[in-house]
Amino acid sequence: MAEVKEGHDEEETIREKLSTFLVDLKEPTGFAEIVKAMSLDQAHMHPESLIDDINHVLKSLKMKGIMFHILPATCKKCGFAFKTTKMDYKIPSKCPKCKNSLITPPMIKRKKETR
Repeated sequence: MAEVKEGHDEEETIREKLSTFLVDLKEPTGFAEIVKAMSLDQAHMHPESLIDDINHVLKSLKMKGIMFHILPATCKKCGFAFKTTKMDYKIPSKCPKCKNSLITPPMIKRKKETR
């Protein structure tokens, strides 16, 4: 018989919280807003780990028929828009055009359901 971890029923994982947050998304949202809305402690969080969680949850929700757009990151200096892949949320570190590191992160937008 599998052992049940104590307190597991009461405590949601980050991916469960993230899934709920994204399903309820009303307007385009970036990385900082996700961290703030989910009350994550930035001091003890690795951004790469949360980005992995975001990508995993986006793919999981897609399997359930809940679709999202990734709006591209842009350079604040020259306006360069980074390419986005279908469902891969990434935060670039610098602009390939002007080498500026002030980048507006990509935004996640929930697609409207069509019926």
